[in-house]
Amino acid sequence: DRAMVEAGGAVLLPASPFVSIVVVVEGRGKLEELVRQQPQLGGGANSVDGLVHAVRQGSVFMACAGTALQVRAEERLLIFRATAKHDLAEAEAAGGGGAPSLPTTTAASASAS
Repeated sequence: DRAMVEAGGAVLLPASPFVSIVVVVEGRGKLEELVRQQPQLGGGANSVDGLVHAVRQGSVFMACAGTALQVRAEERLLIFRATAKHDLAEAEAAGGGGAPSLPTTTAASASAS
């Protein structure tokens, strides 16, 4: 995936069923992890929703499988995400990922590769 986000804008990268590597090529901003709640042994649920990372040019970030990424730009931000090729509809049907239903203000272009 590639996302160019203008200053003040945001984009949501959908979850991948595989581990991803995110590389910030230009700019500065925040990257928020959005994970579906997972049941725990003994009851309850575990979630890291809202975990926010400050990112800037040169930052490299690893995202766990099933994690959507909300990217907010403080300055124009160019990021790339590398993950194994997958069919998002097929992965969702198998329960392996997919983006949570979240509203987002997109002031950028994002394209899947």
